[in-house]
Amino acid sequence: MTAKKFRLDEDLDDTDTNKIFSTYGVNLAVIGYKTNSTKLTVKDWYNYVSLDDTTPQDVANFVNRYYLNSDYKNTLTNNWCKPGADPVYDDTGVLNTIQEPRDYNGPQTQMDQWKSTNGQSERYCNFQDTTYTYNRKQTTKLVKVTVFYELEVEKDFLKFFADGVEVESFTGIDVNSSNFIVDATVIQAKFTTDNSGVYRGFKAIFDEVDS
Repeated sequence: MTAKKFRLDEDLDDTDTNKIFSTYGVNLAVIGYKTNSTKLTVKDWYNYVSLDDTTPQDVANFVNRYYLNSDYKNTLTNNWCKPGADPVYDDTGVLNTIQEPRDYNGPQTQMDQWKSTNGQSERYCNFQDTTYTYNRKQTTKLVKVTVFYELEVEKDFLKFFADGVEVESFTGIDVNSSNFIVDATVIQAKFTTDNSGVYRGFKAIFDEVDS
């Protein structure tokens, strides 16, 4: 593990501070001991927890949640791996997408390609198991799903289910984009990752099209 020293000027606002850590691909966790700070708890790009004791269970709580992404007997929130909202029908093309990580910086259209590697920034998390649900609005339409992805080969998967039946599974690196069309009322996207290796993630766009 390599330690980095950061200099944070007093006049930096929260957005500037976030950018400094993001540039280095650093996920920030602030672990306090018997602290109570409303200024820390309202942020959503890093993790903060105050410990009342130093027992193995106290330590296990934040390690399990923040580093193993486990909700076993744990009510803490992991902002590093916090999923986005479910996609919904949207003519503007804003709300009908899902992506991991939240700061995904890969292709946005079928004309785009993946840029050169950017170190450890803009990466998804290990130990993820997230499901997104899209409900078709227009029953006479089909649902077209366009997917851009860069995932750890045969370790991390983005799987799609149409009315409960698996129809597509993506892993590895896609040069440009992939798309498929389904006739289904409910489409679910399930994103799972293993315990090591993180890449630049995925973006999926849901469109309702004529049959």
